[in-house]
Amino acid sequence: MARSALALLFCLVERGTSLNLLQWNPHWECFAQESACKPEAESFLSETLKAQNVDFANLIMLEDDAFSLPTGWQQVGHLCGKDSLALIFNSGRWALGSSSKVGCLAPDDRPYVIQSFVPNKGSGWSEEVVVVGAHAPHRPVVSWDNLRDDLTVVMASSKVERVIVIADTNQEQSVGSASIMEDLGVYTGSVVSSELKNSCCYSGFQDKYIHAFDRVMANFGDMQSTRMLLDPLPDWARSKTMHKPISTRLDWGVPTPLLPSRVVAFILILLISALLLSRCCRICNRR
Repeated sequence: MARSALALLFCLVERGTSLNLLQWNPHWECFAQESACKPEAESFLSETLKAQNVDFANLIMLEDDAFSLPTGWQQVGHLCGKDSLALIFNSGRWALGSSSKVGCLAPDDRPYVIQSFVPNKGSGWSEEVVVVGAHAPHRPVVSWDNLRDDLTVVMASSKVERVIVIADTNQEQSVGSASIMEDLGVYTGSVVSSELKNSCCYSGFQDKYIHAFDRVMANFGDMQSTRMLLDPLPDWARSKTMHKPISTRLDWGVPTPLLPSRVVAFILILLISALLLSRCCRICNRR
């Protein structure tokens, strides 16, 4: 009985403290070809958002204007030339904040979206976050200057210091996630990152996944449970340069009480009283 009471109290005191995050670049060929790739990719995305209750996802080159996200998810998109990006968010848990920026990391190419988010009432969170979705150029050394400058503005105007970056970084494993976050101006002495998995790319003739380009990074929390989805790659996904999705969980120790503290204290007193009364009754019965 004591364990049941404590479990009940825990449920009343706090809610889950994890953010579910997704990075995927299916690449434009999946949507340009007359094949099963487009409908299968869109069905996979919808089911993954729902099954994993994804909070934020960065989708690159999802090139279908007719595609509709499942109920409960919305997006903030940006287009640089022909390169498209959609930062998807769980609208049941998060609402758009007051500050945002979009831009390109290369001339008319390589988009990024920066958006502050406010937790919805009852979502279990009390803190705002800034989320970045980005698609970096293919260069040995990437210049993050445009994104860094806009991110500085968003953080200052929203007064939010917690930042999540979800990106196809196009950087090899030799470039650490902490180094990228430092280039973005959000290195606080501690950076967490999804496990670097070789998610890129399908070659068209054989699987040559040798690049850990797709990453999720943050300057707070604790990253857990990194998974590479579509592994092994199904036949429908064998579209040239298809990336495998990266799914991860960010544990964040800032829970919001589900009940006011006075109510929780009152319930705690009742539980303790009930436990003591039950014990006294058992002692009396033995006598």
